[in-house]
This record gives sequence, C-alpha cells and structure tokens, in this order.
Amino acid sequence: MAAVGAFAVESANIVGYQNIPNDVSGYCQRGATFITVGGVNDSYSIQSIIPQVPADAVDGLDDGGAVINEIDDFGSPISEYHYYLEGSGYTGGGKAGWYYFESGKGNVYADVTFSRGEGFLYQAPYFENADEEEIGSSFTTAGEVKIEAKSVYSEVSGYCHRANYRPTELSIQKLTPKAMEEAATELDDGGAVINEIDDFGSPISEYHYYLEGSGYTGGGKAGWYYFESGKGNVYADKVFAPGEGFLYQAPYFEDDNEDEIGSYLEFAD
Repeated sequence: MAAVGAFAVESANIVGYQNIPNDVSGYCQRGATFITVGGVNDSYSIQSIIPQVPADAVDGLDDGGAVINEIDDFGSPISEYHYYLEGSGYTGGGKAGWYYFESGKGNVYADVTFSRGEGFLYQAPYFENADEEEIGSSFTTAGEVKIEAKSVYSEVSGYCHRANYRPTELSIQKLTPKAMEEAATELDDGGAVINEIDDFGSPISEYHYYLEGSGYTGGGKAGWYYFESGKGNVYADKVFAPGEGFLYQAPYFEDDNEDEIGSYLEFAD
C-alpha cells in the first residue's frame, strides 16, 4: 500500500484518506485528492470533505465557520455551502455536514458532487492557540485515488477552479492545455492562464501557457511562464501540493461550425 501522507504512491487505485492543510483562516483554493469509492464519473461528494480542529486549538470548530464556494465563468463566488455541526440549531438539529440555504426551506443538506480535478474556493475556519495566536488547520478527504486519470475537462472558456487531485506534489509544467479532436482552431499563444489567489480571494501570481518558440519567451520551450520586471517572461517552477487548487482560465476553441467547444487540461506523470 502507499504512504499517502508522505506522498509515496505505489498503486493506481488507493483507498484511504489525506489531510489537506490550510496555513491560516481566509480563502484558499482546494480540491479533494480522492474520489468516492466506486463513484460515478470519477466524482467526489462535498460531504467527504471534513474540517478538522488543530490539536493545539483552544476552541472547537465554529458552527458554520468553514465555507465552500463554487465560482461562475467570471471567477465570482456562487453556491455557498457552510459546514454545520451535529445537532446545530441552524439545521434544526440535523447531522453534521455541508448545507446550503434555500428560500422557504432554510438550510438544506447538500448532495453536491465535484468531478475529479474540480476545485473550489475554501474559506478555512479561524482557530487560536493558548497564546491567542492564529493557527492553521486542515480538512480531511477520503475515498479512492485515481492516479491513472490524465485529463480534466472544461466545458467552455473562462474561469473555473481546478486542483491537484493526486496525493503527490505536481509541477505546474506537468499541466498542458489540450484541444478536443473536433476543434477547428488552435491554442492561442498565452491563451490559457493559471492564477493563485490571496487570502481575500483575489487572483495573484498569473501564469500564461506559451507555445514552443513563442515570441513572448524569446523562442523558449513550451510551458507556463510568469512575468518578472527586468527579466520578462520566466519559465515557472511552481509546484502544487496535494489538494492545492488554482483558478484556471480555459482557452477558447471553436469547431467547424464556429461554435465554442470545451477543452482539456492534461495532467502528466
């Protein structure tokens, strides 16, 4: 079996769990490193994501203090889910888990699933230690690993959350935008973009995918680059931790009918 916590993977399909750390409270991009065992379409349930209380925290998890957001094609948060504790007054004494608010019904237990590699905007809860210093926390994700899966589909161009769905570190250079077979247009030089975000959810650290021999890189190799003053576009050495997410601006492609079509983000070994 694999030592998942130490990032060692010896099998294509591993059943287990992993803790995904968050340095502080606030927004971060995350995703699950496991899919539901036997799940349909390589998906994972939002209910498989469990916020954890740090061992040195003086208080427990605030009821509703952990939040998950999906985003729209413009990168704005939508579909807000709160994690409520078992017996919470916010859920009428319901079971612990993720809930969304629906007018006329109140807080409803979520049956939302995310596809493999789909990320989300996670608002980590706030914890303090005995010295009244803020400390980081984690959430647990459990299920089955799908190491052999190589690509993640984006339905249209625009913003979407993606994540390193493997329980091992992933270089940004292992990610490659790919057109579908029916695409009649080619990948625009620099047309695919990856952003990290800050603790307030705003995009930072922008990386563009440039083609081999691009004029933007002085004829350099294909890959992800960031701009640095005085140096121009620099080949990125960014590495994503297990479960670390990113804001992905998928490139635009058309078919023979000039209709927009989706694309893939390929994950290499």
